[in-house]
Amino acid sequence: MDTGISTWLFADEKLSKAHLEQIKEAGIDRIEVAGDIFEHFRYDDRRHIDSIAKAVRDLDMKVVSLHAPYKDDFRSLSFRGKATDNTDWAIAESRKMVDALDILRGDILVVHCGHKGDEPNADALLDVVTRDYAQIADYCAEKNVTLAVESQDSFTLELLGRLAGRPVGITLDTGHAYLRGGLMEGLAAAAPHLVHLHVTDATARRGELTDWIASYKDRITDWERALELLELRGSVDHLAPYEGEIDWPQFAGGLDEIGYEGTFLFEVRNTPLPERRRQLLARAVAGYRRMFSEEE
Repeated sequence: MDTGISTWLFADEKLSKAHLEQIKEAGIDRIEVAGDIFEHFRYDDRRHIDSIAKAVRDLDMKVVSLHAPYKDDFRSLSFRGKATDNTDWAIAESRKMVDALDILRGDILVVHCGHKGDEPNADALLDVVTRDYAQIADYCAEKNVTLAVESQDSFTLELLGRLAGRPVGITLDTGHAYLRGGLMEGLAAAAPHLVHLHVTDATARRGELTDWIASYKDRITDWERALELLELRGSVDHLAPYEGEIDWPQFAGGLDEIGYEGTFLFEVRNTPLPERRRQLLARAVAGYRRMFSEEE
């Protein structure tokens, strides 16, 4: 199975060839471009797109996917809220993302999906979402791109049923699934539609996060308040494998059972600290090797 990583690791900076070189040096040659941080990757800037496409070719790498924005005006594309006046604009923007993927020779556009309980009139929302995403999926089909919804809840499964016959599937985020009801349960729900992975570890334990947050200590001005906020949150995800609680050999075995053939793509938390970036890249590669050797 090929390994990849999201450029979200470098989200504090504009994506460049230097970032891809760091990924390549770590032994990873597939990437997801983090388009959800707009200044990190300008999917509407042809010069930036071309520069990344050239860097990928020069380094003999592969763009697997592009993560669409899911904040602010793009909430109408994320299924998280009501349909807004920005819907037509958001659909037009999504076409630009697909066009960028076409230039990058990528395969998958990742979008977020909210929960059916988020809206009092969920059935009406599903009608709107189905209509809008049918347009996006049809455009994806023209470019040989798959639309991959990052959720496996009942809302998403019902949506996929309505979009049957179009290039639409599921992105499973392992950390999110673990914290929201169980990873293996999430894998089972996603399995019939699974086309993509966001591999992250997670912990639901309180008071055991000091080592993780210590990597940010030079940027924290109120250390006690930072720890207090983490205690209140009670969980951390987007960690490298074996930094949290997930049973990775069990998950690796589950992927074998369902015959997953996509990229094993890490989505670890972004950091501006160079040493932490190197650490996360190394731990991602080491974690992949460890989990599949233990699974055997």
